[in-house]
Amino acid sequence: MAFRSEGAVRAASATSSSCVSERALLLVRTAIFLWCFGLLTYSSFYEGPNCLRFFTVWNFIALTAFFGLGTALSCSCCRHLAEHGPVTPDHRIAAATHKVLLELNLPMSVLIAVVVWLVIYPNDAAIAERTGDTTELRRDLSLTSLSMHGANVLFMSLEFFLDALLVAPRHLGLVVSWAMLYGLFNGLQAYWTGDAVYFFMDFTVKTSPLIGAGLTLVLCAAYAAVCVLSALKRRLLGPARCALLGEGHASDDEAPAARYALWSEDLPLKPPRSAADAGSASPSHATASLQRTSPKR
Repeated sequence: MAFRSEGAVRAASATSSSCVSERALLLVRTAIFLWCFGLLTYSSFYEGPNCLRFFTVWNFIALTAFFGLGTALSCSCCRHLAEHGPVTPDHRIAAATHKVLLELNLPMSVLIAVVVWLVIYPNDAAIAERTGDTTELRRDLSLTSLSMHGANVLFMSLEFFLDALLVAPRHLGLVVSWAMLYGLFNGLQAYWTGDAVYFFMDFTVKTSPLIGAGLTLVLCAAYAAVCVLSALKRRLLGPARCALLGEGHASDDEAPAARYALWSEDLPLKPPRSAADAGSASPSHATASLQRTSPKR
């Protein structure tokens, strides 16, 4: 239920600091969404449905959806509803989906960049040197490839630096399940087509279980690094702001106090009572009030 709380709805459009305006976050999300959507559209027309065989495209679709939802949630109308209500069920679902996509895309962008530039690119470079065919090498260095395998990390890092969202360590299983889903898909399509897409994910090779375990370890390490950064970010936000945004770990007794501490900062100060008002209450009225409030013996 934490994903769909009103605090989670507020956190979807909140910024990490008062120095960062919500309009700036909206502009960043809009610019990245338009760039990613344009690249995704171009790849779809250029390669057709065949592009869906690649894990990079799976994650780039998720990344584009994340920034698209973020753009919608950062619009002034959604921000007003998040702050003043009423929060609709659709708004809650959108904020929850946005949070899930953040926890998915942050570590996955790191995993994809590591695998491409430390495994796939050296292999393509070795093939080009041995055969003289630089087709795959040029494809690795194309604008689309650099955006999907390098700029994606920068996009998610900038988003995480500007927004007020945090990553929960207990949601690691969600990220691993996403990777396992693609592994299942790759195995089935390799069985039907005879093409494993990635040479290191060829299940007919005896070392494939070890490779799968290694990729899982890299993914877990990336998620652990993201969780460490999230813990540092939580300290910068402070316990009161985290509780208001539904991102705190305070106990049931501490959370309401933390919310009240932040809420009371925005309350207008009451004007001081005039001398006439102060003296309007007679001693008899004060004595009667004291008698009504004092406990009976």
